[in-house]
Amino acid sequence: MNTGIPGIYPLSRRQFLSLAAILSAEAGLAGCDSSTRNSADAAALAAFWALRLPVVEPVSAGGKVALAAFRGRPLLVNFWATWCPPCVAELPLLNRFYAERGARDWQCLGLAVEDKPEPVARFLARAPVTYPVALAGLAGVQLSQTLGNADGGLPFTALFDANGRITHRKIGQLQLSDLKTWLG
Repeated sequence: MNTGIPGIYPLSRRQFLSLAAILSAEAGLAGCDSSTRNSADAAALAAFWALRLPVVEPVSAGGKVALAAFRGRPLLVNFWATWCPPCVAELPLLNRFYAERGARDWQCLGLAVEDKPEPVARFLARAPVTYPVALAGLAGVQLSQTLGNADGGLPFTALFDANGRITHRKIGQLQLSDLKTWLG
């Protein structure tokens, strides 16, 4: 059963329900006290980790990636789009980060937003990266909002610790200085 937006990116029933839970929690938080907000943040993170998204890169991978598979080690998640100049400009930095830090247990995941599989695959064939890239489709904007990207701008990067908690985030093009600050 596909419950996604026709012609954009079909979500599985489970993905749709997970995203609906995230969005419902966020919508009900206006004016809530900090303990309610922390509880909703925990629910949003739990729903994020429960998602399974289609893999684009490595191109031969096909299938889906379970975000829960990334728990247990620090993870940098980057929301980007092929049509976004600052997103494209930061890809080489992210690829270097992954190449240098991957051996030290760091992970990196690109989530293509507002793109279809074919344009993303074509783009990555011309400008390959060594870290996994999955499709978040239009739902990626809302997903990034639940992680702290209030306006849904791109690019957006979130850094998770080994326990799955967000430690840093940035809206806009990531710079080497950001990574150095975040990693201490």
